[in-house]
Amino acid sequence: MKKALWFLPALALFGAGFLASAYCQSEALAISGKSLHFIRRIFVPKAMANPSFRLQAPVHRSTPPTSLTLVGDSLTAYGPWNRILKVDYNNFGIAGDTTIGVVERIEDMPLGDTVMVEVGTNDPNMGVPLKQTKANIDKIMAKLRGKHVIFSITPPMADPDGNAALEPIRDYQRQACIRLKNCKIVDLPAILGNKHGLLRKELTCLIHRGG
Repeated sequence: MKKALWFLPALALFGAGFLASAYCQSEALAISGKSLHFIRRIFVPKAMANPSFRLQAPVHRSTPPTSLTLVGDSLTAYGPWNRILKVDYNNFGIAGDTTIGVVERIEDMPLGDTVMVEVGTNDPNMGVPLKQTKANIDKIMAKLRGKHVIFSITPPMADPDGNAALEPIRDYQRQACIRLKNCKIVDLPAILGNKHGLLRKELTCLIHRGG
């Protein structure tokens, strides 16, 4: 077990660095946070998960386990982990997923001794009530008992309204990690945010909106 722990500090730092860079995408794709909320409220009236996870469940089940497992949404799914990690890993990130999807599919994942979790960013926009998000986080953490966990706290947003909607989720993520033994926090709001808790200005010109 000790052998698997040597890369935890590096993984935390690289993960934070990647998530910062993942925010910088094409400026042409940037739209206002308020417009995004309005669109999603019209087309996503009920709480939901990205349904693609059900198609991937057989793949999850047949994947050989590795020492490290990555679990999350697009920030996990599209990370250039092969360039920054020197250990074998499984990447079970799915773009657009919520805590609902992770709860349903974590049963199919061959979890390694170390698990990095990054989930919750999409819950408000996908209509997941805060109470359900908290319950889902508890279920996810319960499945990770006995593992070495790295929990990436939901990153800051440039839009004040969207950022405020995520703050209760961030607080609960921190509490859940503290309650679980062998859980390390990567506090992305502290790393990427400004003094007001919003995404730093130098990262807002090219921004990844949604997870």
